[in-house]
Amino acid sequence: SPPTPLLPFLLTQILEVSHQPTSPPCPEHLGTCPKMPVLQTLVPCNHTCTDDRQCPPEEKCCYDGCGRSCLPPDRRSRCQLPPEPGPCQVLQPRYFYSPNHGRCRLFFYGGCQGNANNFRSRSECHRVCGGSQISAWLPQSLVQW
Repeated sequence: SPPTPLLPFLLTQILEVSHQPTSPPCPEHLGTCPKMPVLQTLVPCNHTCTDDRQCPPEEKCCYDGCGRSCLPPDRRSRCQLPPEPGPCQVLQPRYFYSPNHGRCRLFFYGGCQGNANNFRSRSECHRVCGGSQISAWLPQSLVQW
């Protein structure tokens, strides 16, 4: 007997479902929380956040000495990240701080994802991380950043 039309339909549905990408969980915001001393208080501690998703993109949900609140991450950790162009292909000139060279260096950002060691201008990079000289970023296989 000829195959029933239901079988090809079911196979198509199974293949479509198995090939649908799952969305990744929301990532934590970049950087690390600043170290805060433990405060002794007589009043209950206030928690204004429970995780990074409740904070602005440039802040993290951190222990603030008596509770949790949205705080700017420790800037030193931001400046320690390697240059990350991301997967997109826009190639925007940006600056990153190179701790090995002690200065801000030029690299090309793809336009999406990447990390927080990514500045629109050399002066912004210098203000946040320090350093003063400009140099171009080459692939890691050619130079040690």
